[in-house]
Amino acid sequence: MKRFPALILALCLALSLSACGDSSSAAASTTPEATPTETGTQTASLPTTPEVDKNILTVDITLPSSYYSGQDMSTFDFDAYASENGFNSAVLNEDGSVLINMSKSVYRDKLAEMAESIESSCTDLIGGENTEYIKAIDYNDDYTAFTVSVDKAGYEEAMFDMTPLQLSIVSAYYLMFAGTDISTVAIVVNTIDADTGETLDTYSTAD
Repeated sequence: MKRFPALILALCLALSLSACGDSSSAAASTTPEATPTETGTQTASLPTTPEVDKNILTVDITLPSSYYSGQDMSTFDFDAYASENGFNSAVLNEDGSVLINMSKSVYRDKLAEMAESIESSCTDLIGGENTEYIKAIDYNDDYTAFTVSVDKAGYEEAMFDMTPLQLSIVSAYYLMFAGTDISTVAIVVNTIDADTGETLDTYSTAD
């Protein structure tokens, strides 16, 4: 069984974020690494860390320029980007970061959609076309820990198991949008024998 290091997760996230800049239909809500703050509090200014400011009626998300590395922002259609994603606005700041404003209801809906996406991904993986050996997937409330129960024989026969990588990516997007600095949180995927409970593999983004 081939295993995939956390570096691949970082690469996939970077590529996915880069692709967002090429298509105005890509959802910005899946990419921010946010630090929520209540109105009236001060937020530390970190050049590589996006921020979320929750105002009375709206939410502001600031994505740093590093998230758009390699993109020609001079040709990026911010109006279409905002319109297609249900945002009030998306504006390029002088430092290259992007300020996105949306209503709190849109923010909540986007967060709920991402949670549903994680759960849908788990459902699709169970007995899937290339993952017939997966019998069940359990997860905690904040989607940072997953337990994948498998048929041991089928699992060991598979050359590659992309399940930990898939779960880590959708989890990372959710956590970033929810306001978690994923550099400080490990997403862990344990693969166990469905019959005996034996741990067969452990994948962690901290490794």
